[in-house]
Amino acid sequence: MTQRHLARGRRRPTWLSTLTVVAALLMAAARVYVGAHFPPDVVAGLAVGAVVTTAVLVAARRPSQQLVARVAVRLDPTPLVWLAHGSDRAPRAARR
Repeated sequence: MTQRHLARGRRRPTWLSTLTVVAALLMAAARVYVGAHFPPDVVAGLAVGAVVTTAVLVAARRPSQQLVARVAVRLDPTPLVWLAHGSDRAPRAARR
């Protein structure tokens, strides 16, 4: 993993995004089902949540990429690579 790879940013896992959307929709349906909210209220809440989430993601993209780039310059990513792959032992090249 190179500094350039770390700095350009990776997309969030699609399974996590899907899980989050499904959880929000199930919660919205549950609020209508138990009678806590009317359907238009829930739809409006989902719309506001989507707009705020999109705005935060767009606004935070550049600062977060710059932060990752600065940290990557000071950090040797080799141990992180083998930890990310689930290995509890470092590869031979990383052991000293």
